[in-house]
Amino acid sequence: HARTHARTHARTHTHARTRTHTRTHAHTHHSMSVMLPREHRSTKLITMSCCQWCADRRERKELFKLRDGPIDWYFCNALHAELWLEFKQHPKTYTLCRMLPAQKREYLQGSSMQDKISSLFPERCNTEQQL
Repeated sequence: HARTHARTHARTHTHARTRTHTRTHAHTHHSMSVMLPREHRSTKLITMSCCQWCADRRERKELFKLRDGPIDWYFCNALHAELWLEFKQHPKTYTLCRMLPAQKREYLQGSSMQDKISSLFPERCNTEQQL
């Protein structure tokens, strides 16, 4: 009697495991198809970034991060972040502040943002020399 009971129990247990396995497998297959794009995107870890102000390229962990709504902007330091926040509002420098790093480097042609700001705003020249 004990042997028959053990066999029946084993059969029931195996059957339950198979059913659970099938259910889990079907669920996994479904969620994988949904999750795949997100997992694929997150595998590319970004470790480098550029200062939004001077376009200097550095390790992201060394940069100062400024969150503006849903966007993270990166800067060499808090001063560059403050300057960017100030000059991105100004009509003369709005486009310059919004340029991509490669465009900005090409536009500046070796001169610094401070030099460019000084030429556009001669009245700020004394302040800019301290930077």
